[in-house]
Amino acid sequence: MPGVAETSASVRVEVLGELRVLREGRALALPPSRRTRALLGFLAVTARPQLRPRLCDLLWDGPGDPRASLRWSLAKLRPLLDAPLPRLVTEGDAVGLALGPGALDLADVRGLLEGDVPAASLEALGRAAAVFRGELLEGLEVPGCFRFEEWAAAERAAARRLRLSILDALAARTQEGAPEEALVHARARVAVDPLAESGHAAVIRILARLGRAKEGLAQYDVCREILASALGAKPSAELEQARRSLTARAAAGSPRIPAGSPPSADPPPPPRRAPPAASPGPPFVGRAAELATLERLAAEVRAGSGRVLLVEGEPGVGKSRLLDELAARFVRAGGQVTRGRAYEAEMLRPYAAWLEVLRGAPLAALDPLHLAELAPLLPELGPPAPASDEGRLFDAVVRALATLATARPLLVVLDDAQWLDERSSALLHAAARSLHDAPVLVACAARAAELADNPAALRVARALARGDAATRLELGPLAAAEVAALARSLDPALDAARLHAESEGNPLLALELARALRAGGGPTRSLDLLLAERLERVAGPARELLPWAAALGRSFRAERLAHVAGLPAPELLRGIDELERRGLLRPAGEGAYDFTHDLVRRAAYRALSAPRRQLLHRAVARALAPLPDPDGTLAGEVAHHAALGDDAELAVPAAIAAAGRAARLFACAEARGLVERGLQFAARFPAQARISASLALLRVAVDASRTGGGDPGLVPRIQALVDEARAQGLRGEEAAGLGILAHAHYASRDTGHAGELLERQALPAQPDGAVAVCEVAGCLALLERDLPRARLLVEEGRRLGRVPPRAAVYLATAAGVIHALDGELAEAARSFEEALNVAPEGAPWEECAILARLALVELTRGRPERAIACAARMEEAGPRLGATGEGLVPGALRTVARRVAGEPVPDAQLLGTLAPLELDSGARFAELCCAVAEGELARGRVEPCRSLLGRAVAAAERVARPSLVLRARALLAKVAAPAPAETPGTGTHRAGWSNAAGEHP
Repeated sequence: MPGVAETSASVRVEVLGELRVLREGRALALPPSRRTRALLGFLAVTARPQLRPRLCDLLWDGPGDPRASLRWSLAKLRPLLDAPLPRLVTEGDAVGLALGPGALDLADVRGLLEGDVPAASLEALGRAAAVFRGELLEGLEVPGCFRFEEWAAAERAAARRLRLSILDALAARTQEGAPEEALVHARARVAVDPLAESGHAAVIRILARLGRAKEGLAQYDVCREILASALGAKPSAELEQARRSLTARAAAGSPRIPAGSPPSADPPPPPRRAPPAASPGPPFVGRAAELATLERLAAEVRAGSGRVLLVEGEPGVGKSRLLDELAARFVRAGGQVTRGRAYEAEMLRPYAAWLEVLRGAPLAALDPLHLAELAPLLPELGPPAPASDEGRLFDAVVRALATLATARPLLVVLDDAQWLDERSSALLHAAARSLHDAPVLVACAARAAELADNPAALRVARALARGDAATRLELGPLAAAEVAALARSLDPALDAARLHAESEGNPLLALELARALRAGGGPTRSLDLLLAERLERVAGPARELLPWAAALGRSFRAERLAHVAGLPAPELLRGIDELERRGLLRPAGEGAYDFTHDLVRRAAYRALSAPRRQLLHRAVARALAPLPDPDGTLAGEVAHHAALGDDAELAVPAAIAAAGRAARLFACAEARGLVERGLQFAARFPAQARISASLALLRVAVDASRTGGGDPGLVPRIQALVDEARAQGLRGEEAAGLGILAHAHYASRDTGHAGELLERQALPAQPDGAVAVCEVAGCLALLERDLPRARLLVEEGRRLGRVPPRAAVYLATAAGVIHALDGELAEAARSFEEALNVAPEGAPWEECAILARLALVELTRGRPERAIACAARMEEAGPRLGATGEGLVPGALRTVARRVAGEPVPDAQLLGTLAPLELDSGARFAELCCAVAEGELARGRVEPCRSLLGRAVAAAERVARPSLVLRARALLAKVAAPAPAETPGTGTHRAGWSNAAGEHP
């Protein structure tokens, strides 16, 4: 059987713990890109060639060029794996790893056990247990890559089960002859799975056998506390029986302990070391050329020109410290500073970094109207301005920064920009382009290597670097004299030359090496090990706080940390003071704290076992979930922690709320990501709850897809849930699913299928009935399907009184459509105005659709000036609707209204604005063609209408709009009627649309 030895020249890949590649026994530096490391881990664990399309779907599913990204990652892995022999093999469209015997730890374990744990020898079990360093691919998470995350979760669970079975077998086989050894294995099992009572019971039984009742009772108390806090459960009969074995053994007398075992009495606790004296923060050294650049940029900003600064470099090289120095100098020169920071844990929380920027700015200086425009982002500012869209939201933020800068020049700092979410990246790009005439300096810091894992941030960084107002600084290592200055700030006696050589000029590594040497530690090149040793020296309340602070994953307010950790105020303050004194935490604004460096946060987080992390995240989610969250701003945090805590009951509703907020803020990619994450957890629910939750999530996905013209891929997923609900007799879920399915078809412009579904849809009972009545009424009216039922539902909806805003919009719109079909144009206009008044903010596509209907009614009423006003409102509200569909309507509507009003609009211009709508928005095309034809016929111009009305009939039939078909055919009949004799002097125009002059006569 294969062993675990390796030849001196071999390459070994280890996946049981943090991913490592070793050559000649030394760990190699892995590429910083998480997707590249995930690719290596996936190829190693699967141990077979994988097709390139699958790898692209797994790790690069999104915009951009996935194959190019895959090639880039493979190029980064070859130098690690292919010396001295090629191990990364590409044949045709397949990629794989050719690892020999002893070159993969997971294969070693499987070889030692030969697929049968019970039959394996004690020696093989011991060797297999020793191979595990932690969880499979521990700490390797790729936010946004849900297929990889799902695969990794399944593989980690399988590896954990294998490890637990090995430890169980070792504990059981050594319990009789070597109970101390059995205790080691049993405790290792508890560390791997602290939620399993059987593991705790095994530890207690072994402690009873050893006569260590006090330790056994302590273990029982630990298990009972875990069960109560994490699962809300009481000890099982097995655990209680194990506890009773402690007292039974004590009554019978101490057992005979094998020779060489330690005494049964608890050893005295080790003496507590006094904490090291506090030291001031390190000075800013070097960077003379960079400081000169900063001074130049600051002077240009003070002169009134907007500038952008992008600082790039590897972790620990001093990017944040340089921005700190810039901020200090900016304030001393009379400027003002506001800061934000992106966090890896918040990449699915839209605008997270910009929320910090805005909350740190003096917004009280803005007028109330401007504050209302910012309220969709910051609900604490008050009621939001109606009908806000992403374009107006961006404009509001940019104008706020420009307005604040009129008092004093403004510096906006965005740190760790490699983790900006997609919408924050877009807002950064908009701000950089729009603030060139305002005294604002936007300064960003990013890890260049990790930008490759975030396409949105990478695109913005590249765009900023190309701008005329942008300056890019790439920080390199410090020189020997600069490292010496850092070393002298800690201890003049330190060997500065040695520090520079070992740190290679990385300031953070140099500082940690200096601290380690000053404390008497040995030399090491691993920053992770240095930070881990530093964290191990923390004691008391500070040590209790560290895991909670690391699990939060971002900066935090003291009261939030106290809330999740459950510590009383005195202990909390002592702990924060100790962590700040040791240089682990730093103030991050009023009442807020953050780790001094993200690498410190990562080290504190990695020090926790995987089960402990899961328990912490679950506890954080349960602490945050009951807090008031009327706007869904907290839901993203709850969803994040519930997902990491494997708490499906919290993860699903939080994902629904967070995805809904993301969709309202036009963060459609983030909304889809939250929906997919929620669906993974909803799959664990019982049938009825699973179907209901999955439909709620997919409804949000449909809403998020509307700005992009719908997502046909959602239809089969919703249909499968509807079919399952029908098969199980869940009528309410079936009805709700049919409504969502109709919305999905409608969003994808498949109006025929949408109408058929709505005609079949039964309405659920109260309390959901009120919303369903309004929605079905609106959809049936809009699609002109089953209009008698639509009329009855409108009347029923009116009797219901107050309904949610979204339902009220459907109800008023349905009434307007029905009035228009009945020829009651004044009533139709009033209903559409009512729909506009009750429309919720953040739904520009709905507002534009209502405005278009109102404009067409006004055209029919002979009021083209009002139609032009509606087009202007659409152009304000709808720039984010894109260059197709509804996004084309305002321009066409304005042109048609001007022609109807009698303005000399050229035929070519009119046809040019109408033609793109013919395929993208057939109903709008047909309506506008009819409006043009009515205006032309009123002026006695017949011939120009013939071809246009023929196309209008075809478009109306294609989208199944009976009233439009009838209207267009009626107009065609007028065109076909004999023309009256031309009266001299009337100037009746009978030329075609393409007359030589192309002008309206």
